[in-house]
Amino acid sequence: MFLMPGYGGAAQTLAYAREAGVEHVVMLSGNSAGSGDTSNAVSAYMIEAETILTGSGLPWTIVRPYGFMSNTLQWIPQLAKGDLVTAPFAGVAIAMIDPYDIAAVVAVALTKPGHEGQIYQVTGPEPLRPADRVRILG
Repeated sequence: MFLMPGYGGAAQTLAYAREAGVEHVVMLSGNSAGSGDTSNAVSAYMIEAETILTGSGLPWTIVRPYGFMSNTLQWIPQLAKGDLVTAPFAGVAIAMIDPYDIAAVVAVALTKPGHEGQIYQVTGPEPLRPADRVRILG
């Protein structure tokens, strides 16, 4: 079963999965869940979902991508107008990853044996600052 975090009812969903005979759960989480920082709302819901999953008694795999490169596409309208593009954390380089590559990792974890109990951090080929992504997209 493939599971997204943060939608509430994870414990009940996993109980239903167990009753239905689900043999393995792969959860898409995020890199910040590894920080343990529950003061960040996004990290907090991912940490909570991972904790529920790992305590569910079901075999599990967690996939933690760093950032979705496709989110950079949100800047296209600004670039097309010649507007200034602003982004938080301008000095932070992140190895963004294409969602298709994330899906490929998830597909292997779901369909091939030996991934139970693993946490996979998936990244793109190189860390890029927002300015680098704007330059490339432009």
